[in-house]
Amino acid sequence: TELLRLIRRRRGLSLEVAAGLAGISKPYLSLLENGQRHFDRRGLLENLAKALGCLVADLTGQPYLPPDRGSADALATLPGIRVALHDYGPDDVPDVVPRSLDALVSWAERADEHRDHGRYSAAGRDLGTLITELHVRAVTAAAPERAHAVTALVQACGVASDVARRVAGNLGLAVIATRRGYDMARRRGGPGLTGVRLLDLGAAVDVPRHPRPDGRDPGRRPRRALSGHCRRAKTGTSAPRLWAGIAQSAANLGDRGEAHRALSTAEAARDNAGADEVGGLFAFSPAKLAYYGGSALIWLDQAADARRAADTASEAISLWRTGDPADRSDDDEALAHVYAATAHVQLGQVDAAEADLAPVLALPAERRISWLLKRAARVAKLLHAPRYSGSPAAANLRSALAAFTAHMEPRDAGRAAEPGRL
Repeated sequence: TELLRLIRRRRGLSLEVAAGLAGISKPYLSLLENGQRHFDRRGLLENLAKALGCLVADLTGQPYLPPDRGSADALATLPGIRVALHDYGPDDVPDVVPRSLDALVSWAERADEHRDHGRYSAAGRDLGTLITELHVRAVTAAAPERAHAVTALVQACGVASDVARRVAGNLGLAVIATRRGYDMARRRGGPGLTGVRLLDLGAAVDVPRHPRPDGRDPGRRPRRALSGHCRRAKTGTSAPRLWAGIAQSAANLGDRGEAHRALSTAEAARDNAGADEVGGLFAFSPAKLAYYGGSALIWLDQAADARRAADTASEAISLWRTGDPADRSDDDEALAHVYAATAHVQLGQVDAAEADLAPVLALPAERRISWLLKRAARVAKLLHAPRYSGSPAAANLRSALAAFTAHMEPRDAGRAAEPGRL
């Protein structure tokens, strides 16, 4: 019920509008949100999920059925994460004796590295314990150690958010994990760390990605909040990352001018940025900025946008391949291939799209995370456009994508053409 209200408000929908879209009365929806009525049938959940542009799993907090052992192991880590985030607030002190700070920081860095390389079961293993013990250190340590504890805790919360969202499609838990990271950064971290977490909370999770029924832009206020952090972020690459998040939100809502302005500002800010305040999950390299550009521009509808999307996504892949292996994220690189393919399909270049997707289609089952499947399914949808009728190359690529996404959650497949997180 709490998730239902949260998602409705995030979408910028009133009770009356949301109820009308779901085919129920406004008073009944209010009773559901207040816990005075229960979801007594699956059809009601599905109607509400469709009305709110989310998944049934987002409303219930229940994860997807895992398609493979690796995903099953990753899903098994979620209860511990949920307990760690629900049992203690940002200012509470858990009644546990934590390990040494050095051991906890090393653990957080290893979890982050596992996440970067798509090893989500390893990333999430005992992550709830890590979050709890780092929380103790972050709340009780003296100033010099507290900064290190907060940074590691925010890092661990980011990993938890990715495990919940990318593997399980559990947006509710991902929001909670991201919120905790932001709350801790805001209370005890520096402006750069706080700004980066606001990006993940705002642009990546909380910023609405669909126009309201009245045509108003529901993402304008969150983007203004991000802009404020852009101006206050004085260290590292937090400012360009925040501008890239603004570009993502604007592109998702079809605001072409703001999307391009924000990307150009992000590029200029990245050129003038100093060293990152924190690396790993939060590092924002030139490759990552190019990746953001490709991710945003594929949601705009002009050929020039598609060309720029293809160029920036391809640039990200090239920079990751030739750069420091420690800065390389396997999942992000795979997604960049899909973004380049999306742009090439939009431009009518099926052969280029096939080349883009070749390394992705060869990935083993355990690497086919929820987000990658969604974006691959969107490419398949684009290949059904009239321009590709009778094209053997398009038909072959559609078949390959169908096999690749065979274990995809059905409701994900229905939402594959919708904008979403990076």
